[in-house]
Amino acid sequence: IALLAGSFTLLISISRNQQLAQAWQGIATSGSIGRLLFKLKTLIKNFYQELLIYRDAALHLKLFSYSILLWLTIFILFWVVLQSLGFSMSLSEVVLGSSLANLTQLLPVGTLGNIGTLEAGWVFGFTLLGYDSYRTLTAGIVMHVIVILIAGIYGVLSWVSLSISSARR
Repeated sequence: IALLAGSFTLLISISRNQQLAQAWQGIATSGSIGRLLFKLKTLIKNFYQELLIYRDAALHLKLFSYSILLWLTIFILFWVVLQSLGFSMSLSEVVLGSSLANLTQLLPVGTLGNIGTLEAGWVFGFTLLGYDSYRTLTAGIVMHVIVILIAGIYGVLSWVSLSISSARR
């Protein structure tokens, strides 16, 4: 998104400055760079048009509310599981620790099912709050199993639902 925003800003600047536009035209018409820039310009234009479609403030507020509700539900699930594993921590500590744990998702390490990086994030987040690393690793593994089970259950239910609806057609 940052790349798209930066490119969009560059295109707006170029369109408003005649000398810059002429220099850019020379670069843009040269071979593979020109094709790449044309594709980038098309992508940015399509992205901008999509943003214009969804300008309704009520829709954005509704989606924001859903997002807050979803994250609150996730944090409460984490808190309940951690309480059942013997951790006595407040909901705010769970929010902070699991938010720090989510930072590991920014790492450019792609593992199957996020195995390893998610657990490392739990250890990172909760040891910064002063909890034992071995216990937080155990909690991270349990949490990962729960997340995979929930995703699997919803995946199977969705697959069955789609199979039934496509059989009716």
